[in-house]
Amino acid sequence: RKLVAEAAMCVAITQDELDDFKAFGVPEARLRVIPNGIDPEQYVSHPQAGDAALAMALKGSPYILFLGRLNTIKGPDLLLDAFATIASAFPNHHLVLAGPDDGLLASLQARAATHGLSDRVHFPGFLSGARKAEALRGASLLTIPSRREAMSIVVLEAGACGCPVLFTEACGLSDIADAGAGIMVPVSSTALAEGLSLALASPKEQEHRAHALSAIVAREYLWQVQASRYASLCAEVQRETAQ
Repeated sequence: RKLVAEAAMCVAITQDELDDFKAFGVPEARLRVIPNGIDPEQYVSHPQAGDAALAMALKGSPYILFLGRLNTIKGPDLLLDAFATIASAFPNHHLVLAGPDDGLLASLQARAATHGLSDRVHFPGFLSGARKAEALRGASLLTIPSRREAMSIVVLEAGACGCPVLFTEACGLSDIADAGAGIMVPVSSTALAEGLSLALASPKEQEHRAHALSAIVAREYLWQVQASRYASLCAEVQRETAQ
């Protein structure tokens, strides 16, 4: 609270996060929104760098991808239950829950077994670099089922890789949804299941959404863009300090 009170400016990474600063008494005049960014050079295609074990398990099947820590806040349990709901309607699709175990791996594996989906739900662990990029390029859909998220960097990575996205309304991505560049749903397994069904049943529409997301990322979310915004903010603070 002391840091916020004494700051010349406070930077939120999404519009939704502004309310968190306002709750600490920060006036509107000391608030700016500058999102996180990505470096597109990190997502150049390297097909040979894909995850061989995952590719062998999938055997060419289409898949829904989750990228994140396996913990409650990230919502992989919601996604797994949603996938179980739609699995019979999309029998060729698999679910890949990629990320380090943060307390949920065993229960997720047990839940997949209970649903009779152990052969269609995969846990490749943490994917980074070219392995992550190739997983995104190959996915039918990236799903971000978080219960709470300031702003998900992985949605920007999906845009850089041309992957369609589905996310909950708790991810700070309402601007992307409003632009028609992704599907946003409430935080529940039921809503996620409905979103999955909509997305998987309309691949052409999702392709258009992915193109829209790629354009938004290239225009608004590269680090060089954000660096320019920070430089302008610093200049503004210097001018006010000098007065």
